[in-house]
Amino acid sequence: MPSKKPVVQIANSFYYHAYALYFYCPAGVKGAGYHCSVKYYIKENSFFARLAARKLKQDKMAMVLGKTILLHDTTTQEFINNRKWVRHELAHVRQFKKHGYLLFLLKYLLESMRNGYYNNKYEKEARAAEEDESLDKYIPPFRVS
Repeated sequence: MPSKKPVVQIANSFYYHAYALYFYCPAGVKGAGYHCSVKYYIKENSFFARLAARKLKQDKMAMVLGKTILLHDTTTQEFINNRKWVRHELAHVRQFKKHGYLLFLLKYLLESMRNGYYNNKYEKEARAAEEDESLDKYIPPFRVS
């Protein structure tokens, strides 16, 4: 079984900060039982996150599309400093990995239409992840430049 690797900043540009995320693959995912790795990205000033913030009447927003955490009205450093917030969004990165991009979007939207945002099972799973300190090993411990 591959060894666990630390979070590594693999790229940095004006628009994106990129990191490598390693996690245990659940059953049903290619490579189940082994550690998967996913590059994940953080993008500030996202148009889509701004739309979500308006819809949910929030000042600050983070949302995930695939492997990218999109931010509105917050910096990458401020986001990374809020461990619970990062854990929540990393749970969504794992959900996209588990279900696949389009299938997860469809499942998420259907779940939201049936049960509302707060009672959406994927949001409940992400809220539970907020308390999972084992996810902290996937959060960059360094200052973002």
